[in-house]
Amino acid sequence: KNGKHDESLSYANILLEAMDEYNGILKDKYLFYYYNSLVINYSVKNSDRAIEILLEAKENTVIQKLPMYNVFVYLNLSVLYFGKQRFKDALKNLVKPLLEDAYSNLDEAFRLKLSIFELIIRFELEDIDYLERKIDRVIKEYKQLLKRIEYKHQHSMIGLIRSMVVSDHFKKDKKVLVLAKKLMDETIQNESNIVNYGNWIKNKFSL
Repeated sequence: KNGKHDESLSYANILLEAMDEYNGILKDKYLFYYYNSLVINYSVKNSDRAIEILLEAKENTVIQKLPMYNVFVYLNLSVLYFGKQRFKDALKNLVKPLLEDAYSNLDEAFRLKLSIFELIIRFELEDIDYLERKIDRVIKEYKQLLKRIEYKHQHSMIGLIRSMVVSDHFKKDKKVLVLAKKLMDETIQNESNIVNYGNWIKNKFSL
């Protein structure tokens, strides 16, 4: 969080050495935290390396045993592929955790953000027919949550995507541009969502 990625990685190496001590008796217990530390840092330093680590983690039997670990792996792969504009790969890896039993145990607000992330990916893939149905389902499923002031940005994001879908030329549509500019300004510094709404809007509208 403070940008000291190299120092953080050095501590991850210390953790790995400790995990191998005493015939690796505690290795399985801390393996996920080791992978987590690597992914968090390499996601910033070297996204290709972060993807390699996640693909390795995905094949590890210790990680495979716990559904929540699988959700972490696939979701982070989805985010990283999205950042590289590999949208089909991003969607493929996002769909996997949505089918896990552990998904229903996730916090409702986090599930809402995952749904909006899927809407964004689907828009990039120009899957318009699916988007029209999915937007209605998301609004219905999270109706009560979206009424709360703390989720106004999520509510606005859904509305913006819907407006972009129905507009013939969303980049030239003045009403859509007003919505986009307002939401971009409000969320450009916000890191609480799966992907940064402000940055995505800025790129889509060339603002």
